[in-house]
Amino acid sequence: MVGIIYSVIKQNIAYYAVLIVLFFLLFFFTGMYLDEYIVDGTELSYINSLDDSLKIYSFDDGWDNREVMIDEKRAGHIGYAYQDIVYNDDMQNSNACFAVDSFINKYFLFHARGNGLSFQNGDNEVILYGRILEDHYKIGDMVSLNGVGYKVVGILPYYEPIWGMYSSVSESDTDVLMYALNENMYFINNEKAFQQGDTRLRSVLFAKDDIPGLLGKASMKKIKQKVTEYKKKKQVFGNWSIAMLTGLAVYLCVSAAVIQHKKCRNMYAVFQICGMHFVKYHIICTCLSVLSVFISVLFYFMVYWITIRREYFDIRLDSNRFYFAAGVTFVLVFLSVLLNCTLNRNLVYER
Repeated sequence: MVGIIYSVIKQNIAYYAVLIVLFFLLFFFTGMYLDEYIVDGTELSYINSLDDSLKIYSFDDGWDNREVMIDEKRAGHIGYAYQDIVYNDDMQNSNACFAVDSFINKYFLFHARGNGLSFQNGDNEVILYGRILEDHYKIGDMVSLNGVGYKVVGILPYYEPIWGMYSSVSESDTDVLMYALNENMYFINNEKAFQQGDTRLRSVLFAKDDIPGLLGKASMKKIKQKVTEYKKKKQVFGNWSIAMLTGLAVYLCVSAAVIQHKKCRNMYAVFQICGMHFVKYHIICTCLSVLSVFISVLFYFMVYWITIRREYFDIRLDSNRFYFAAGVTFVLVFLSVLLNCTLNRNLVYER
């Protein structure tokens, strides 16, 4: 029996190796497109929630705080974000930090878990953004930034995008969203934190009305339309790619069963002379087909763990990837069993 199994594998080793590689590639690329589809959906959800009426003014290092304060009443509400690098005394590292006002807190940081920043009680508060910070702190903890204590009032989920507050924009831009820089970022309510020194940068300005005398205005409504169209096209492409690759996997499964049947049909006569029962031969063929699928899935998850998951973990992507791979594996295994049963059944009538 063992000798027969060895003979079957030896005769078909190249065929099984190619099958495993092809299935592995199919799992890998379908998983990649699935990840992109989920990320694009998250970004669409955020961009669609932004206020259409906002006006956006591109970065200009000629602006200063006095100009903004003078024009604030005439422009309705102006949102500002001072950017600087702060030192975390607890974690012994430096990361980007934005000092924002209530306007930015209301219109762009609303999806934070916990509470938004308060601008009435005078307390120093911070919203954390990033995978490492989310793992290290919880709401209510204190964070020491440049020697100043800030209470954690909210945490932005690391997988959620935010508006890129430090780059220029135009109404044709589609790359307007960002994630936590270096997996660590802070939003604080202390507008005076970065008003000293030469490293202070002003990010994009946001307003509910036009700011007199300032050029380079962009409409949030038009930017949203551009980004939404771009993301939806990516999702459609991803859907078709997943469907085509899944269909190719099914085709490979059918082809593999047919090739195996034709290649092993003549061998079965020899095995029968050696005393092998038809049922045992059928079980061997079925198990080898099923084993090819499982080995390809195993390689896929091994490569994923080594190259991606060990450095980057996202429960949304991980769970969807697992369920999708499990579903496709079940379909391929079911087809392998069904096709082997159907094709090998003909051997009974050919004897």
